[in-house]
Amino acid sequence: MKKPSSSYRCPCGVTLSLIGGKYKIVILWHLYQKAPVRFNELHRLIPEATTKMFTQQLRELEADGLVERKAYPVIPPRVEYSLTAFGRSVLPVLEAMNKWGAAYLAARGGSSRRYRCLGAGPLMILRARFRAASIFSQML
Repeated sequence: MKKPSSSYRCPCGVTLSLIGGKYKIVILWHLYQKAPVRFNELHRLIPEATTKMFTQQLRELEADGLVERKAYPVIPPRVEYSLTAFGRSVLPVLEAMNKWGAAYLAARGGSSRRYRCLGAGPLMILRARFRAASIFSQML
């Protein structure tokens, strides 16, 4: 169970409690790229995640208001996930993490290309799309 937000002494602690899970950042990134996404389709994008851990991370993101779950009353069951407006507001944080990580790898002689998950190109496209929809600018 998470601490109430009033018990944090640092805003970074709140941010980490919301997006600091094993697969939360990757889930958020994939939902930025394509939404809505069905459960199995999203899980296939993160094959290293066990079903239990993946489900737990999605439920936490949903409970924190970052991800929306929409269940359709059909057989077989159909569930889709997408980002909420609050979830889309995390984009600048993901972008900053990507830049910092790329700089770290470059300083250590590593190739950021090998580890690239949050490419600058797709992020710029997303930023432009969100600006056009005026969602991104409202969240800043």
